[in-house]
This record gives sequence, structure tokens and C-alpha cells, in this order.
Amino acid sequence: MVEKPVKIYSLPTYQVKPDVFLVYSDNVSKSKIPIIIDNGSYLCKAGWIVNEKPPLVFRNVAAKHRGKKESETQVGNDIKNIEAVRWLLKTQFDKNVVTQFDVQETILDYIFNHLGINSNGAVNHPIVMSEAVCNPNYSRQLMSELLFECYNVPQVSYGVDSLFSFYNYNAKSKGLFGLVVSLGYNTCHVLPLVRSRFDVRNAKRISIGTSNMDGFFHRILQLKYSAHASAITLSRAESLIREHMLFSQDFMEDIRMWEKENYAKDNTHTVQLPYVPLPGSNSNNNSGKMEKCEVLLKRVQVMRLKQRSEKLAFDEEHLQECLSVQDLIEDGDDEAILALQELGYTSAAELQAGIKKLNCNIRKLKNLIAAQQDEPQESPFANWCEELNLSNFTDADSWLNAVKLKRKTMELEEKKEQIKILDEVLAEYEREFSKSQINFSFNLAEYYQLQIGVERIRIPEILFQPTMVGIEQAGLAETIEMVLARYSLSDQQKLAENVFITGGCAKLPFIKERIETELLAMRPFQSKFSVQLADDPLFDAWKGARKWALHDDNLKKFAVTRQEYEEKGGDYLKDHMCSNHYVALPPPVRKTIVQTAPPTVVKQEQKVT
Repeated sequence: MVEKPVKIYSLPTYQVKPDVFLVYSDNVSKSKIPIIIDNGSYLCKAGWIVNEKPPLVFRNVAAKHRGKKESETQVGNDIKNIEAVRWLLKTQFDKNVVTQFDVQETILDYIFNHLGINSNGAVNHPIVMSEAVCNPNYSRQLMSELLFECYNVPQVSYGVDSLFSFYNYNAKSKGLFGLVVSLGYNTCHVLPLVRSRFDVRNAKRISIGTSNMDGFFHRILQLKYSAHASAITLSRAESLIREHMLFSQDFMEDIRMWEKENYAKDNTHTVQLPYVPLPGSNSNNNSGKMEKCEVLLKRVQVMRLKQRSEKLAFDEEHLQECLSVQDLIEDGDDEAILALQELGYTSAAELQAGIKKLNCNIRKLKNLIAAQQDEPQESPFANWCEELNLSNFTDADSWLNAVKLKRKTMELEEKKEQIKILDEVLAEYEREFSKSQINFSFNLAEYYQLQIGVERIRIPEILFQPTMVGIEQAGLAETIEMVLARYSLSDQQKLAENVFITGGCAKLPFIKERIETELLAMRPFQSKFSVQLADDPLFDAWKGARKWALHDDNLKKFAVTRQEYEEKGGDYLKDHMCSNHYVALPPPVRKTIVQTAPPTVVKQEQKVT
């Protein structure tokens, strides 16, 4: 059976482009068009009410380099590499509640500047802004103080982002029942709406969100691939979650499926980390082999030339000794026989044959050396070497096979010299490549690959099982069941028939199917329920706030004016379908200090006995 090729996923690359500065036209300035701000803890979306989509979308963080008094604070998309300044990042949020209003002021400056507002001392436009569920009065008071006192806005309206998203989906419904499941960056909420009013008393919050998924997956990857810990950044973990994670419809059943080898192999995603390839190497290491073969051939040629030179010198020296012994024999010297025996000869005739053979060998060696040095193209060595030219072959294996074939087809008696050279080439090849065989089989690209297997369903599962990351709270399914249990059976049915999922984490696949599976398990037999998913979970809150501001004069009815701010306090809020409930703080208790006279001290005389 032929195995399927492994699909390699590349790391998602999100190029951050600085936000453009919009034109502040006279028409926009004079008509006092409202500004819609979805102040999310992960992304901030801002724009005019006339925009179909928010023109400003950026990470809701700011960074300022320490030790530089005049350095400009970078906000959102102005930060090109967020990992380089992560230790300098500041956010205005504590979980999902705004607490750092100096950072919030920096964010608002960024928004108003990029919207092109250039009016002096004031932002003469109504503001519609999102806030946290059950936002503390003190936080709202400081936000209103910032908007009215610092920017002199004429009026401001507050609403909950997930309720704005629900309004975008059910804007025309009256007397509406619904259950909003908000999957936020730091928290998740289950918000019931009864007769188009947010029932804040029965709302529930879970202190877990997408940020916990990011941190959990980041730690898992760094532990699993400790050699690449520096390359596995939090930003890359975030991007991998948004590209490869999915919700499991039945977690325990899917875990059992992942135990099967074939299922795990088919569903594991392989992600390629960036790496620098070794010099002179490619995917199949073929060019490296060919280069080594070329160097090897040159090395054998130099080695053969050296061997021939040494053999020539030895034969010439031996020839001189033989000629000297021949002269002694001709002179009739008594030492001639002893010298003849030392050279290994037994007679003068045998000596004469040896001298003749030496002369022939010397002449042949001189011709070979001269041919290899001066005119290699005409030498026998060059002739067969040309046939084995590396440029005629596509890879090293075919070249090696040609060398072996050439070795077999040669006539042993006529081409012994060439056979010796080919034998040396083959021996050198085996010796050289056997040393580096392990290096050629090492795949550097595979070393820099991440295998994302069961983590694809394990990471999102923490929303339903927070105990997996050490958070001792109920999961999303138990929280939904707990909220429904607080209502009568008829109201439970109405809520279950309009379950709405929103929030950035709702973009992961199969969240709707998972909620349906959980509702099927908790609802009575054959009861009906309906689950709807936001069309655009990231931007539906901004679109819902825009639709709310355009509908039925909601701004005139529910916006807090400057006069009301001064009269009723900064925490004042006008309730509407998409807002929190306003609960006025009780006035502080004034304690009257009653001054009492110091106690009189009665001195008693001490009786002397």
C-alpha cells in the first residue's frame, strides 16, 4: 500500500500594517457622526457609524521603551514585532475590566488621531463603547470621567459586547428570550435574556478564555520541543491555535480514536518552523554528492600522478644499479657475481632482460606523466575519464554505476593501469561516503517540524474542563445547565430554543456542534433546542453596536449627556437591552463625632494605718 505524502503546513504569517490616518471631512465634523468603539481585551475595533466595517482594528496594547523620556509610545499595529517588546507591553485590562486608565487614554488618543479628528480641545462626537459584563461602577465612573473631562465628548453610551452581537442577530425581535454564550479572550459568560432584558442576577462567568488556551499550548510546545523553545513564541502559538485547533463533539470518544495509529497519522498536522539550510545542500543532497565525487576524482588523479613519479624515480635508480653490475660483468670483476645476486638475478642474460624491461617501464611512465600534466586530453586516462565526466550524469549514484560498468568491460591484459585507477576510485568512494552516510541521511527540515496531534482537540477542551489547567471552576456545559436550572420549565424551553454563540474563540470549528451535543445531554427527552453561531464572531459586537445606535433613536434615549454626568455622577448608566443594569451605590454614611468631656478622676486619700 502506497503511503500518502505528509502535508507540511507553514507557520501563518500575519504582516502587521500600520493603521492609516483617515480624512476628517467637514461633513463628518459638522454632522457630529457617532463613533463606535468595541473595547475588547484582545482586539480593539473602532470606526464611524457610517462605516460598514470598523476601519481601525488593532491589538489593544501599548508599548513604551524604558529609559527614553522622549520615545513615542507604540500602540496596536504600530508594533511590528510584538515578541521583541512583549516585556514592555501594557494593557488597560485586569481580566476583562478596565483598571489602567493611563493606558486607556493612550488607546483613545490613538483612535481619535487615526480617525483624523483635529478639533481643538474636544471630540465633538457621541461615543458608543463596550464594557465588561457587570462592570464595576468605579471603573465606569473613571471611564466617563476620562471621556467627559479629557475629551469633552457630548454624550456616551455603554453596552456589553456580547449583547451587542446578539442584538445584531436579533435586532427585530420583541419580548425576546435568549441565552448568549460569550467566549472571550480572558473570560467566558453565559448571559440569559428574558423578554429582551438582560437578567444579570442569573448570569454566570467562567474565568477562562482564549488567553488560557494560548498559554497552555505555548507551554506544551516548549516542553515537547525543548530544543526549539526559543523559536516557539507566544505569537506563533496563538496563530497555530487559530489555524489548527477544533472543538471535539465527544472528547472521550475522540481520545480513544487518537489512540489508533492510522487515525492519529491521518489527523496529525505537521508544521514547518523556519530554519537556515546547510551550505551546499538541497532537499535530496544530490548536489553535495556530486561535488564530493568531483573532488574525489581529482584526488585520485593527484594520487596516481604522485605514485607514478615515485615509481619512475625508483625504476631509474634500480636501472642505474643494474647498469653498474653489467659493467662489472663486462670487466670480469670478481664482485660481479655477488652484486648480481644482491639484485635478485642469477645470470647475465636475466640481468639484460631486466634492464630492457626497466627501460620500457621508465619510458611508459614518462609518457603517462607527461600526458597527464601537459596533454591530458590525448592520454588514455583522459579518454576514459572524459566518458565519466560528471557533467554527463544527473546524480552521484548513476556516476558510480558507470564507473563499475567501465571497470567490468575493460580487458585485463591491455588496460591494467586504467583498471587500477578505477579500483582506487571505487575504494576511495566507498571509504569517503561510508564516513558521511549518516550526515547525508539527516533531514534538517524534518528536525525543525512540529507535530500537532491530540493537542488539536485537547487545547480547546479546557473551556469545557477548566481543571485540565488547574482552574477549579465549572466548565461551559455545566454553567449553561446551571443557568437554565434557575428558570421555570417554560422559560427554560424558550431560552434553549435561542442559544447564541459569539466571541473570538467561536471562530474555531465545531463549537456549535459541541454545544448542541451538550444541550442534547442535559435537556429533557425529545425537547427542542436551537443553537446559532454569530456570522462574524470577531466583528459582530461592533456591527451590533452600530445597528443599535442607528435604530429607533437609541442614542437620544439611552446616552448619558454631560449634564447628566455632572448631576448624577460618573457611574450613571441608562439601562437598555444591550447594557448592564445600573445599581446606584448607596451614599456614604456620615458619622457625627460627639465630643464628650474627659472623665473626672476622683482622688481618694490613702489612709495611713
